[in-house]
Amino acid sequence: YLKKEGEDKDKPLVDFASDLIHQLTETQQLRFKDQIQPVKYTVLEIDSQVNEEKVPKKRGFSIAPFKCLDESLSGLRKGLYYGLAGAPRRGKTTMSLHLASYVAANSKIPVLYYSWEQTTHVLTYRLLGSAAMVNPMLLQMKKVKDDPALYQKFQKGREQLNSYMNYLYLLEGGRKDNFDRIRAHAYNLMQEYETDEIAVFIDYLQKMPVGQHHTNPQVRINTISSGLAELSLDLNCPVFAISSIDKEGCKLDEKHAKGEHPTMHHST
Repeated sequence: YLKKEGEDKDKPLVDFASDLIHQLTETQQLRFKDQIQPVKYTVLEIDSQVNEEKVPKKRGFSIAPFKCLDESLSGLRKGLYYGLAGAPRRGKTTMSLHLASYVAANSKIPVLYYSWEQTTHVLTYRLLGSAAMVNPMLLQMKKVKDDPALYQKFQKGREQLNSYMNYLYLLEGGRKDNFDRIRAHAYNLMQEYETDEIAVFIDYLQKMPVGQHHTNPQVRINTISSGLAELSLDLNCPVFAISSIDKEGCKLDEKHAKGEHPTMHHST
């Protein structure tokens, strides 16, 4: 690479280093996988916990103040792949942003949020607007300091962001942000923060790039979904993805007052 030779010669330094770290990590993992053990050792570990009456650790990363959801899911758990599906303009991105910020604030771990829909600035304004309880468009369009009441609300919202702004990464997804690149970003951050914990959010699933062209949309979506599930296992972290629903589901969503509503069947 230093001699500008070989297949990686034109790669940016950051990408080359990320790939190298990923390969070394895989090598290390393979070494541990060779040391396979029967379930006996896991059972003995559980015996020890029961006999010593240890309080079990919380299973996942806290998403409080979504208290009911946090208890239902036992937090966002490592190695699990979550999907949030719904019709357009129903608040999926807003909810996902909240969840990502709560994980970062509560657990103090790096959180990657990829958006193929909106820019980093727009997403940040949405977080500020939500914390300040004002329309984010006001913060973008008005001279905030000229309005004392609005500026006071902005300051209050800005203070809330202090609890997680060092841990939350809002990234504008592009064609190069495939599974390998996301994995490389994750390994880099875990190395930087000296942790093996991270969370990944995808906004949204249908926009993710894949390495090869698929003429069948369903095959493409299945490839992306399988890749995200594999990513959650590889990184041993929660992966949270937004998904759209089909036309029939959108029609049912409009009729929800009559008792009809979309199901998982309608998620594309």
